[in-house]
Amino acid sequence: MEKSFDGFGDFIHGVWFPAVVIILVGDGSAISLVASLVLVMSGAIRLSYFENVGLTADARFIGIPVSYGTPLLAVLLLLRPLIWTEMFATILALAFTALAFLYVSTFVRVPAIQGRAIPLATIAAIALSLALMAVA
Repeated sequence: MEKSFDGFGDFIHGVWFPAVVIILVGDGSAISLVASLVLVMSGAIRLSYFENVGLTADARFIGIPVSYGTPLLAVLLLLRPLIWTEMFATILALAFTALAFLYVSTFVRVPAIQGRAIPLATIAAIALSLALMAVA
């Protein structure tokens, strides 16, 4: 049961939240709606696949984990002042459309975050959060 909630949490923070932000930033434009739809569908497929298959024998994910969506969103929002305002919504939508395809790709193998990488990932998440709070 707890594994199901983990997947649900991944869906909310790595798929649904970025999809909503894409629509809000894009003011509901066609590209933002399509990008969000592609993101939600591929995220659901990715999580369903992982739920049934899991990691490879060498502790790798097949395809990009959906948890990579939130850091990508944070980085793009931090870069927003450096991007031409009229292009930001399109760049955001295209970046997440590309990520959505990487979610379900079989040629990408990503090592699971484990061991010493866990505190590094935690520090990176805290740093991105603090940076976002600083610019808000």
